[in-house]
Amino acid sequence: MCGVNPAYTLANSDDFISGIKKANFSVCFSMKNDETALESKWVGAVPHYFESWGDNEMISGNFSLTQPTIRPLFDTMQFQDCLLKWMSSESSFYDIIKDNWENNILNNTSWNQALHDGFFKSKEKKYENIYNYLDLSDYNIVANKLPSSKSLGLELVLY
Repeated sequence: MCGVNPAYTLANSDDFISGIKKANFSVCFSMKNDETALESKWVGAVPHYFESWGDNEMISGNFSLTQPTIRPLFDTMQFQDCLLKWMSSESSFYDIIKDNWENNILNNTSWNQALHDGFFKSKEKKYENIYNYLDLSDYNIVANKLPSSKSLGLELVLY
């Protein structure tokens, strides 16, 4: 597990804790010994997000970079770098992000420019913006529009 704390957040956390105790192997990647880490057989220390690389696309076509703002304080490794090591990859997570951006995201913009700016806005959109369809001022209107909305390849389950 990484970036989650199901022993704390799940409504049926007692069932989760019971299940994790029965597992032969459990590992939690965490910055602290939270409830899930305490129940796991192994805990992998991960760096703070100020020490980490990452990228995001919160709105289709709007990409942002997360880059370290400080040098690593302790001898930790990002979860993604752990996965790459376990796959016997010689690449770092930084290398993967840079390669993906240069080959799949950036067009006529350099990696250094994107890194400097911290974001890149693409003119190509993979999905239509869902907010174009919704008037969020009245949730009853939104709920009534759901049955007649067209699928964008995503699914929302409410319970």
